[in-house]
Amino acid sequence: PNPHDEEPFTLGGMLKGWFSIMVPAALMAFMQTKSVILSLGAMLATPAVAIVQGSLLILQYRYYFGDSPAPLAPAHGVVVVNPQDAARDVKFRFGKAGCSCLGGQRWRRGGPLTEEEQDIIKRASNGRPLRILVLGDSLAVGVGSTRSCTPLLPEVVARTLSKGLGGRAVYWTAHGAAGASAQWVVRECKRGIHYISKTPSSDAPSAAPSLEFSDSSSEEDNSVTDSEDSLVVSEIASETDDEEEEERSEGIDFPEWRHRLRNHGKRFEPDIVGPYDVIVVMVGPNDLKATFFPFLLKGEDSEFRRQAQQRGGSYDHELQRVLEVLEERMHKEIPPQEESSESPVNSVRPRPLVVFPGMPADVLPIFSLVPNRWLSVPCVGIMDNHKRALARSKPDKVLFVEAPTRSITSEFESQRGPLWEQRLKEDTLLSLRSTSKSQCRSIEEKMKRYYRTKGRHYGHEELYVDDEQPLLSQCNPPVPKLSERNGTCGQRVIGVDKIHPNDEGYDFWGRYVADHILKAWCD
Repeated sequence: PNPHDEEPFTLGGMLKGWFSIMVPAALMAFMQTKSVILSLGAMLATPAVAIVQGSLLILQYRYYFGDSPAPLAPAHGVVVVNPQDAARDVKFRFGKAGCSCLGGQRWRRGGPLTEEEQDIIKRASNGRPLRILVLGDSLAVGVGSTRSCTPLLPEVVARTLSKGLGGRAVYWTAHGAAGASAQWVVRECKRGIHYISKTPSSDAPSAAPSLEFSDSSSEEDNSVTDSEDSLVVSEIASETDDEEEEERSEGIDFPEWRHRLRNHGKRFEPDIVGPYDVIVVMVGPNDLKATFFPFLLKGEDSEFRRQAQQRGGSYDHELQRVLEVLEERMHKEIPPQEESSESPVNSVRPRPLVVFPGMPADVLPIFSLVPNRWLSVPCVGIMDNHKRALARSKPDKVLFVEAPTRSITSEFESQRGPLWEQRLKEDTLLSLRSTSKSQCRSIEEKMKRYYRTKGRHYGHEELYVDDEQPLLSQCNPPVPKLSERNGTCGQRVIGVDKIHPNDEGYDFWGRYVADHILKAWCD
């Protein structure tokens, strides 16, 4: 993409490009037929074919991948990452006794912690944590993933921010739905996020009570007491006394961290634990679909479009509404973390941000067909222009992250470059998720079976992690290597549906977004 003061795609540029395609076609048709009507037909044929192609691609996706399983969402987690790079011999330090990664309960480098690492955990425990929310469409909930039972994007963002902030504890939450638009985000925030389900009684139907937001905020309290009206979340599997004793001997009080994560999930109202510090909003593609293919909308999507038309139908206006409703759920400032002599956070001054990532349409295999590519890629870029303009108008509150270029994507796929090096050097000391082990296993097995079956049907090569490595983490390079997979740029980090990232793609995109957040804080 061009620098932030320029726009890679504009409406005028797209119309000029299409004009250069349509006029020669019309002239050639006129020279052959001498018919004005046939010339106009030839002129309009290319954009008509592009729109028909787009419609067929949407219908094809719904038919073949409309039932795609997804990770658990809404979901919560907490991570602490060593601010120092992992040792070169870290792969030899993994051991069965030091790594309990089953069900995603603990995602960390194995072996007892050193005194320095215990100090990092202690500072993270005593310090004020960072809280992030990833909200939006299927990208927010991790559709396309197979190796993580919870959305991978928010956890990768959290891990990258934790390291960049000197080992700060970062709590993350993911909430979204496939097909979510800007209007959906506003609706969900206004009525409260429905992420809790109470056990139905014998005389009452099952219901999902709304979690109402409050305008007031107070200091965080990790020792919130439960009441009769406490909302119920999926319990993290309890460990035996022997296991808890072993965990404490490794330098981390896991039961205490589990307790805090439960409170984070149970009491995520602003008046209890405080609002969010960073909110990443994943919207755009479905708003574009509603603009070009309204005849394919169904259910509440049609109602969303009707309401948007009554308000004027401007995407700028919808983004403003998203920002207004999210600002009420954010901290006004982020207190600095206690710094150690070896902490790399001297130049990082975090501030609350609403982040709008650009959509990497240029690398998506589904947009490889022409003439649909000539229409879809510029239109996605024009949608991103609205996010870019909002960030320019509110630079202290909003960050627009340019979509990764083909060169950056290709570099990661070749397993080189700063983002890949960052991944290899990452040393995660703690990672907990709000899910039970059995639930996590069930979700992961379902996703693996689904995408393995689809992959065989479409000749898509499966990525997996070597079972001999006890570290079940994105730090573990996939087999086969990304650089050894077939396909052009983008196809190695995109799943079999040609739209959603695979596990490696979410890892790449999460680091890319978090890296831009850290750069914005440094600036």
